[in-house]
Amino acid sequence: MRYKAVENCPTQSPHNCSNQPLHHCSNQPLHHCSNHPQHGFHVPQECFVDTHTTGGTFTLQHDDPERTIFEDHTCNHNKTLLELISLDPGTNGHSVPPIQITIRTRGCDRPIKDVITPGSTKVFQVEDFESLVVQSVGTEGAADIQFIIKKHSVFVV
Repeated sequence: MRYKAVENCPTQSPHNCSNQPLHHCSNQPLHHCSNHPQHGFHVPQECFVDTHTTGGTFTLQHDDPERTIFEDHTCNHNKTLLELISLDPGTNGHSVPPIQITIRTRGCDRPIKDVITPGSTKVFQVEDFESLVVQSVGTEGAADIQFIIKKHSVFVV
């Protein structure tokens, strides 16, 4: 679903090159996209806001490699809310390992790394979300992770 946000691009738009905001991590301009030329002046554009939501559940074995859950290959500026839940399978006598998560954002060379213990939930809001990678960090047993990703993108046409 598309919603027309404004007639002209706001100052947060990567096309307003004379007044570009900087990425919170790298202090680099938000404009990272090679398919939109930089200009030295503001050109009015139509901007739209789009929201995408996805989710699911994965089972991770203790010896599984890292698993990429989501990747964003667009150049659109976005704000993303990630809800990550390590499901506790109950009292079946098996050990449930913790889950290591890695969140990468565009233009930032320092990913967000955290560990989710069995039965707990972590929520993150990030800007210019790029990918979510998960891996079981235990020595035995399986871990179930449930995720919900809600991404709000701003794009120019």
